[in-house]
Amino acid sequence: MSSGGRVRHAARDGFAVAFLNPKLAVFMLALFSQFVDADAGLTTGAILVATATLIDGSWYSLVTLLLSQPRFLSGLQRRALLIDRIFGALLAALGVSILVLTLS
Repeated sequence: MSSGGRVRHAARDGFAVAFLNPKLAVFMLALFSQFVDADAGLTTGAILVATATLIDGSWYSLVTLLLSQPRFLSGLQRRALLIDRIFGALLAALGVSILVLTLS
């Protein structure tokens, strides 16, 4: 596959992840709903969309640039089990805290 084909394929995949992910849509609604008035115009909506696009695009670009570096990627691969365990423990702790808050 040519370089241009890979870029188009990656752009298509990135678009699908960003726009077809229901969790991301819920997050964006929760984040931006507090800034939108019922009588907000097209300009306000365009600014909010541009802001979300810029922030999201910048984040994904930064992660891609970091993870595509062989030195960084090999370090992550060597520590994959440790990273999985840390994030698993963090998510379990978050789940327990939500359960405790819900039940109390």
